[in-house]
Amino acid sequence: MTRAPIQIIEARLTPPYQTTGIVQSDYYYPVRYQPEFGQIQELLVKDGQSLSKESPLLTYYNPLKVPEINALSAITKQVTNTQQAYTSLHELVKLKTKLYTTIQTPVQGIVRLHEIVPTKKDAIILEIQSKTQSILLDLPENLYSKLGKNRTVKLEQKATHKLAQGHITTVLAPSNTSISNHQIPHYQVRIKLNKKYPIGTQFIVHLGEPKMILPSDILFHKNYVVIHKNGKYVKRIIDYDKMNKQLTIKSGIFAGEKIVRNPNETVLKIK
Repeated sequence: MTRAPIQIIEARLTPPYQTTGIVQSDYYYPVRYQPEFGQIQELLVKDGQSLSKESPLLTYYNPLKVPEINALSAITKQVTNTQQAYTSLHELVKLKTKLYTTIQTPVQGIVRLHEIVPTKKDAIILEIQSKTQSILLDLPENLYSKLGKNRTVKLEQKATHKLAQGHITTVLAPSNTSISNHQIPHYQVRIKLNKKYPIGTQFIVHLGEPKMILPSDILFHKNYVVIHKNGKYVKRIIDYDKMNKQLTIKSGIFAGEKIVRNPNETVLKIK
């Protein structure tokens, strides 16, 4: 049988698996302008203020209700029938409650002011941001697969290059919508941070360390390879994981070294 020709290849590391993520609040609750309540009379919170649930945010005043209240009040004074008087007073109380409307927050968090004097319906007046924050990533399947079982990732602040650590807490499998929006399936990944950062801070997210992956035909016997160094061929023991026809080198080979494919002991005169 004829042997495959001897080749020499250079051992190289794979590119690092990384992507970019932005720090954002875990949730936010927008408060929008509703002109049916009237005009904003008073803003009850300040930018950056921390709130608990059901805290008052702002009060509307509706001047259009004033003529109605005055008219109903005058009618009520003229009514002599007890039942009619009770009904009129009841309606008057209901109408007066619509003169002022106070909006409360259904969630706890931190206030971020937008338009204090909005003019358009549904314009955001303010929002309540959660105190907790995460980095949300939309990972393609080929990057997601690099995570393996590891749920701790290294983070590098883009502006300062300072390192931090994050922990993957949530992974959502691709939905029909995400598949239709992308050529390949994407996973939604939430990374919790080990400390707080300003919202909008950008991080490089390192999803895995570079690896050395070489073809399995470099093997010389079971745990050996042949290194070409200083014009000589030298046998060296290695440690590796094998999958299909590829070896993931764990130890024994360094990046930049020359490795022989299809080594032949007789032809190479291996030391």
